Amino acid sequence: EMHMVRIQNQKVLAELKKTDDEILMSKFSVLVKTERKITFQILLHIIEIERRKLYLRLGFESMYSYLIRAHGYSGGSAQRRIQSAALLKDLPEIGESIEEGRVNLTQLNQVQLMVKKKEESTQHKISSESKKEIVAAIESLTNFETELFLSKALEMPVQDAEISRPQRDESLRLEITLSKKVNA
Repeated sequence: EMHMVRIQNQKVLAELKKTDDEILMSKFSVLVKTERKITFQILLHIIEIERRKLYLRLGFESMYSYLIRAHGYSGGSAQRRIQSAALLKDLPEIGESIEEGRVNLTQLNQVQLMVKKKEESTQHKISSESKKEIVAAIESLTNFETELFLSKALEMPVQDAEISRPQRDESLRLEITLSKKVNA
């Protein structure tokens, strides 16, 4: 079966190599639009599965473990979908922005996480109307621009990130992000 999949993939790749530039780009645009519509549908399904807690019936302790173990999502991908679905549940009107690609899951995840942090630090709930305005304001921004906007809009510090990655020679590569003040 795996061999058949590999042969099929090779056939598709061979066909794409022969495809005219304009047709290739047009097909790609259609696929991207389809992917966005499917992503939106996945978020709607996550909302309903979460509402019914169906993952518990299947022996999973959380939606997160269900997405990872049953469907092969990475931890980050599962988290982005869960956070985005939670925001979509609260703000159904952002569905069109998701479907049309004006906002992406990383941005929605950033909004959800920053809003939660703000609510926890101030003990004050941010209104759906305010969240709707935030989502509208981040449309078409890059993820970096979104993080900066959220930091200013919610008066929360941008997180200084430290990333460690194991290397082939068993050493550890560290990446550290310093704030503008520290860097100056």
